[in-house]
Amino acid sequence: MNNLTFGNLFKKDSLVLIMKILMPGILVVSLLVACSAIFKIEFGVFSQDVLPMPYIGILSNIGVIFWSVTIGILLFSYTFLERNGKDKSENKFFFFAGLLTIFLLIDDFFEMHDNIFPRFLFISENWFYAIYAFSVLAILYFYRKFILGTDYILLLLSLVFLGSSIFSDIISALNINVPHLLIFEDGFKFLGITLWFAYFSRTSYKFVKQEVSLKY
Repeated sequence: MNNLTFGNLFKKDSLVLIMKILMPGILVVSLLVACSAIFKIEFGVFSQDVLPMPYIGILSNIGVIFWSVTIGILLFSYTFLERNGKDKSENKFFFFAGLLTIFLLIDDFFEMHDNIFPRFLFISENWFYAIYAFSVLAILYFYRKFILGTDYILLLLSLVFLGSSIFSDIISALNINVPHLLIFEDGFKFLGITLWFAYFSRTSYKFVKQEVSLKY
């Protein structure tokens, strides 16, 4: 085992790796500092928790965690299978599913279709629903044979719950008075996210494990 020295602790490759990891974070912080200075907004508005009560938005926050973990699993699976797998076309399934999940996470976390785009860019949230529907249908169509070999019932249930959440959101946008509608809207979305996570984590595990057993 090599002795720990200043030279091998800060090797060139290690420094390059550290910079690659830190640069995106530094860029985000710098951007928020610039926004703080330009728009005269306290930096704490961007950096601190929304409220000192941890239960505020807890269901949404847990949902974001599930989105994030699913993205990590899908992109890891794609990278691993792309480097070690044989069927390149099926590997792309994990990539496109991860890409779609990234957009779903960004939309959910920053409320893009609810607030940002309609309020500042005057783009209707219906465009988001159309894009998501097209993306899901494209994945289902092009990878239908692959999906049929998996526990697709989890994916179908996820889409049913997420679709029900969107339907509840549309009812709310039409100002139709339905008691406790928010329970259905956010509850269905959360259940859809958990099933989305369950399907893709289970599918990823199956094919990564299969490839590992073949290699080793």
